[in-house]
Amino acid sequence: MTQSQLVPMLNQETISPLTAMEWQQLGIKTLAVTAVDNLRTEQHAKFTTIGGWAKFYQWSGQVIAWSGIQAPFKKINKNTIKSGATYWRQQQSQKLTLSDYEWWLAGVQADIVLPLAQAAPYYGPVDDIERAVEVNLAWQNHHLWGVIQGAGLKRARQRSVQGLIDQGVQNFVLGGNNQHLPFDEWQRINEAILAMLPDGRQTMMRVSSLAELQQAVSWKINYILTDLPRYWNRHRKVFWSGQLVDLSEVNDASTRLMQEETVLGERLLMSHNWQQLNNLLKNND
Repeated sequence: MTQSQLVPMLNQETISPLTAMEWQQLGIKTLAVTAVDNLRTEQHAKFTTIGGWAKFYQWSGQVIAWSGIQAPFKKINKNTIKSGATYWRQQQSQKLTLSDYEWWLAGVQADIVLPLAQAAPYYGPVDDIERAVEVNLAWQNHHLWGVIQGAGLKRARQRSVQGLIDQGVQNFVLGGNNQHLPFDEWQRINEAILAMLPDGRQTMMRVSSLAELQQAVSWKINYILTDLPRYWNRHRKVFWSGQLVDLSEVNDASTRLMQEETVLGERLLMSHNWQQLNNLLKNND
């Protein structure tokens, strides 16, 4: 069975604060880029002419391209299927249309492409949850990976999985339902989804906590997407001796430069945390 891969989610226009070579030295094989942070940037205009995102950034590994939408639908109506996602950020009412997304994908030229996807509110009305399943199936548009929807409604999850299988999908993204759920509910819902999937599939999941990451590893998820070290950097946390602690609590010569709030300190802390997370995956495979 293929080992789980840790996939950094890059929601900036560049690989910063780590370079392509630094990612490779950390053992990272795949990077994920998002449309919502790269759409219509100066760099993106160059992707098509130069041969895609990977060539532009001199990255020799795999690239996953996805919409980057993590907030639930603001509203779902008859125009949603045709137009695209209703919004991508909680504080803004900006849209990511189907045409914009397909245009962006053409420039990125990723190895793994996810369809445009957006979930209904997890505890929303049944009609909205079921309507969101149909919207996402319509957005699938022959992509080889499908994002599972259905929230906490069993029949909606079954409809989502079967609808994707009927379209020839054999690779599945879990987490389309995950909107900062309590861990027990997150675990329950994803275990139920995994039990529905056919043998021989590949799986992908975004995780937003260390507990979720460790659980995803135990499920042998193929691609585990996260940006946890970026969050830890902002809060001056370090993954040390198997635990996440305040950087100021670690009394070790090797962390002295990390504790300095400089560009070098930030890069060293980021690099250390990614390395420790990647080691965690390797040790559990």
